[in-house]
Amino acid sequence: MVRFAVRARVRKASSSSIQDIRAAEHSPEASPDGRWLAYVSDVRGREDVYVAPISGKGNPWKVSTAGGNEPRWRPDGRELFYLAPGGRMQVVPVTPGPTFTAGPPQTLFSGRFDTSGNKVYDVSADGKRFLVNLSKSSPGSPIVVLLGLDEEIRTRAARLSGGQ
Repeated sequence: MVRFAVRARVRKASSSSIQDIRAAEHSPEASPDGRWLAYVSDVRGREDVYVAPISGKGNPWKVSTAGGNEPRWRPDGRELFYLAPGGRMQVVPVTPGPTFTAGPPQTLFSGRFDTSGNKVYDVSADGKRFLVNLSKSSPGSPIVVLLGLDEEIRTRAARLSGGQ
């Protein structure tokens, strides 16, 4: 069940059901104009990205075609981004307004995304740049921390110049 909390200026919060279905749903993202809610649901047996009216009136639209996660709106609401299986960043063109209209998803780029954190990526205001958490290229590579390096450099420099 998707729930959306609305904060009022009087510091009271209310919660209302957007869709009353029995499925695992997560990652809600309100559209910039406040009319639409993008979210992930496994209502059809796999995780896909859906968009539903925040008002709760009307049915949700399935936006992803082959699974999806981590939906994010472009700040002007004209595109919806999400991660598809296989590390593919997808974009869906959207026409903002009172009715939801979306085009087919297209792959922008692929990568080895680190999905272990809360926010895997973010999108710039123009939708052309992405800040992405990537997985390490080799899982066994150590992190090396050098402490006292300045003292080691002084000692070696002194030896090279003839001092001890």
